[in-house]
Formats: sequence, structure tokens, C-alpha cells
Amino acid sequence: IYDSVFVQASGANQYTWSSGISNGSYFVPDSSSNLMVSGQDNNGCINMDTLEITVHIPFVFAGLDQEICLEDSVFLSGQGPNISWSNNVLDSLYFSPDSTIEYILTVQDTNGCMNYDSVWVTVYNLPQVDAGVDSLIICEGDELMLEGAGASTYSWSQGVVDGVTFLPTIDMTYIVEGPDTNGCINTDSIFVSIAPLPIIDSVNIIDVQYGFDAA
Repeated sequence: IYDSVFVQASGANQYTWSSGISNGSYFVPDSSSNLMVSGQDNNGCINMDTLEITVHIPFVFAGLDQEICLEDSVFLSGQGPNISWSNNVLDSLYFSPDSTIEYILTVQDTNGCMNYDSVWVTVYNLPQVDAGVDSLIICEGDELMLEGAGASTYSWSQGVVDGVTFLPTIDMTYIVEGPDTNGCINTDSIFVSIAPLPIIDSVNIIDVQYGFDAA
């Protein structure tokens, strides 16, 4: 972030700088300050001079770290002059990252001085919610129990309660929704088809006669 400064006094034979800086060397100031230098000639006479150093540090703030679920969108809003983000992110515009990554914010003021900050966006994978099978055929009048898997809790469509039997009456697709411990939600579905009972048209009665043979 900080540039280096080369300091070199002239007009004397020996020089002593404040802050322990050596004459004719580079150093990196971290704030604006006044440096004092004293010089001594061959006669032992000493004089002093002052070097004013102004350090421009543009303000920068990338924001707080964020956590999202895969397929969700997020936006980054930085603070500072002439903002630019890494990874081709545009400030304050939504985008959908597919993995956890650190985004670096760069700012540059009118003096050409730059500063940096960063923010992490953590992307959680969606839970692998499972409704069981894709489709199921049951007989008319049979009860059914649906149970989800892969999440922490489950919510079914059509008022179905997870793990509780109910009586389906028509062909229907049931959707289960489940969040994980990170609050990320995924869904799955099962199609239940109702097979009608067979229709019996008639019943044949067999006439059985009992008799006894004559002795």
C-alpha cells in the first residue's frame, strides 16, 4: 500500500536523520510526518533542516463477509474513490458465485494513491433432498407415508406431514422441501399414481348336489 521515499541531504559532511533513517536510503513512511536532519561540516558546525512528508491513504471499505446458498445472488458495495473489484464484479450489482472466494476491492484517489480491502463470500452447497423414488403406484384405498431425506426438516405439498400416513385419492405430484443447518433449501418430488381396484362383474355359483348310493 505504502510507497518508499528516498532521503538524501546535502551541504554538510555528516548527517543524522530523525527516526533512525540513514542518509541516502529508502524508507517506507506509514503516516504523514516531519523528518529532521542535522548536518555537521568539517569545522564541527551543525545546522538543521526539516523534510515534510505527506502520505495519502485513500479510504477503502469492502463491507462485511457474507454467506449465501448456491444459486443465490449477492452484491458487493464498496466505499472509497474510483472503486474496482476483482473477478469482474461490478459494484452494487447482483451476481451468483458458484464457490467460496475472496473479492478484493481497489480504490484510487486523485493523487494516484491506491488502497485495498477484501471481503469473503462463502457459498454453501444445497442439501441433497430426496423424496424417495421418482414415482410410485398404489392401489385405490391404500394409505401412503412419505418421508424425506438429506435435510434437517421436511415440508411437503398438499398438506402431507413427513412420516405420517395419509389417504391419496387422485394422481398427484408431491413436492418436499428441506433446509439444512445453514438454512439452504432444496426440493425433490414424487409422483403417486392411484391404480383402481379391479371390477368384478359376476360371481358364478356352482351347484353341488349331495346324494347317497343305495346299499
